[in-house]
Amino acid sequence: MKTVFLVTHGEKETFDHDGRTIPNPGMTMEGQKRVKSLLPELRKILAGDPAGILVGTGKRHKQVLFALGFTDRQPTFSPIFGGPETLIEVGDEKQVVLASGRPIPWKSYRVDWMKPALEAALREIPDKSLICSGRPVLVRLGMAPKKCQNGALYAIRVDDDGSTHIELLVDGVNLMGHEEAAT
Repeated sequence: MKTVFLVTHGEKETFDHDGRTIPNPGMTMEGQKRVKSLLPELRKILAGDPAGILVGTGKRHKQVLFALGFTDRQPTFSPIFGGPETLIEVGDEKQVVLASGRPIPWKSYRVDWMKPALEAALREIPDKSLICSGRPVLVRLGMAPKKCQNGALYAIRVDDDGSTHIELLVDGVNLMGHEEAAT
C-alpha cells in the first residue's frame, strides 16, 4: 500500500469586476492563504519533500504548487489531475467554461472517461507523492461532491490491488453552496 497526498486549490476567481466569467481562473488571495496554511501539516506528514509532484493544467493548480513553495522541484503536469475548465451557474443552468472562454452546457461535459487514467496514474506514482489539484479528482475516485472541500489536504491510500481510500487530513472550506465539484 502507498499513500499519495492531494491538496485541493482554494477559492477561485470565477468572475471579473464586470461580472464576466474568467476563463481558467486562478485562486483568490484568500484561497492562496488557505492553501499556504496547509504546508506545516504537509511537511510534518511527509517528513521532508514529496517523492514526486503532480499538477493539474489549470492556473489554480499551478498556484497550489507555488503557495506550497515547491517551486524548486520539477513537477509533472497532466489534465488527469485537473484542467483549466471551470463550472459556473447562469440562472438555473450550469455551464462549463473552457480555457478559451467558451461556455458549454454542463450536461455535455464528460470527465468520467478520465477515471481509468487517474487510477492508472495513482498506481504508477511513487509513495508520498503530492498532487496539486481540485475536487474533481476526489469525485472521480468516488467521493461524494458535497463532501469535497477546497483548500484542503487529503491522503489517498492506494492498495496493492489498485483500490483507493480517501481520508481528509486537514479541513478546507466546502463551497458546494456556490458551485458544484465537477471542475
